[in-house]
Parts: sequence; C-alpha cells; structure tokens
Amino acid sequence: MRSSSSATRLLSLVVVAAALIGWTTVAQAIPVPLAPAGTVASTPVAGPPAGAIPVNSTTQNFASQDMPLNPNGTSFTGQLTSSVWANYPGNLFGPGALTFTYLLTNNGPDSLHRLTTTNFAGYLTDVEHDIAFSSPAGIAASSVDRDVTGKIIGWNYDVNPRLPGGSISALLIIHSNATQYAPSLASVINSATAGVLSYGPAPIPEPATLGALAGIVGLAVIARTRRAVRR
Repeated sequence: MRSSSSATRLLSLVVVAAALIGWTTVAQAIPVPLAPAGTVASTPVAGPPAGAIPVNSTTQNFASQDMPLNPNGTSFTGQLTSSVWANYPGNLFGPGALTFTYLLTNNGPDSLHRLTTTNFAGYLTDVEHDIAFSSPAGIAASSVDRDVTGKIIGWNYDVNPRLPGGSISALLIIHSNATQYAPSLASVINSATAGVLSYGPAPIPEPATLGALAGIVGLAVIARTRRAVRR
C-alpha cells in the first residue's frame, strides 16, 4: 500500500511539474528579432493584448485585377486593418515604443501570397502573430522577411492553400523601437498587387537629408550673424 501511495504522489508531482513547465514556456514566449536581410518564423501568441493602448487604426478596402483585364476579371478583394499601439505586451523596447499590427481579410476569389509593410528602415523590430485575435481563428504566415535596407517587412503565405478567399490572417504583429508613426503604403500580393493605405514608423531622415538640413541651418546662422554685425 505504501508503495502504491508513494507512486501516486510521485505521479502527481510529475503532472504538476509538467504543467508548470508548460505554463512557464508560454509565459516566457518572446517575439523573434527580425534584422535587415533576415527571414524568420514569427512567435505565436494567444489572446487579446491586455493593457495595450490603441493609438490609431484604419481599415482600408483593396482590390486587384488579373492582366489582361478581360476575360480574367477580378483577382482578389479584401480589407486591411492597420493599427498602432503603445504598451503592447511583448514589446521589449521600453516605454513609448510602438507596436504595429495588421489584420488581412481576403474576400477572394484568388488566394493571397504575401503582405508587405514599410517604413521600418533604421528601427529595431521583433515579430509575432496571434491566431486567436479574431473569430474564426486567423491563418499564420509561413515566414516573415525583411529586405536588406530594413525598410520593408513581408509576411509570406508560401504553403498551400496560402491565404485563400473567404479567410482571414492571424493578427500580424511588429514590435519596434519607433516612438512616432506615419501613414505608409502596404502591398497585398499574389500574381497581381494591390496597394493599400496603412501605418508604419515615421521615416528616419537619410544622412544626406540631415546634412542638407544642417547646411541650411548653418547658412541661416551665418546670415543672421552678418546682419547683426552690420547693425
């Protein structure tokens, strides 16, 4: 009897330990860093973003047509909801850092292969996706990539049935260290492409632009000094 009781207690401890390990694994799940020229699989998360503060959001319709226009007609239509958040769970870049989310609805008839979002050049980014954000559950991208400049982040649906007509994507999440946002242009792609208004980080001025601005400011200071001397 003692042996049976000890075995039962041991089994109970193993079950509890396994549950705790599983809970810890979920609780400690962190976003995947995505550097320029990188390709990753985004981290899955579940549930609404508790504590996140909505900053701005827009839902835009898009449509694209096969070429030639006739007799093929419409390739796909749908909606893209682009949102900006502060204090989003999983954003590890500190206070004031913004998170950008994208929810893609495909009304068909064709499947969608890729969504690209822009203006991330010069920023640090991590990526996640949430299949439980909407009902029915959304479809996760098979991979996420970033071009060599760091400007464009693309969500790829490379595995059949890709993102078929009548379906919705997972919530596609990009955490950044940006503290300002601006309108940007996303692209929804299969063999055709549709541009759609979205949000992204405020672009960082290029060094040449900063140099030109510094030169203009310097000339203005010199001119003002000369006027002051003449007086």
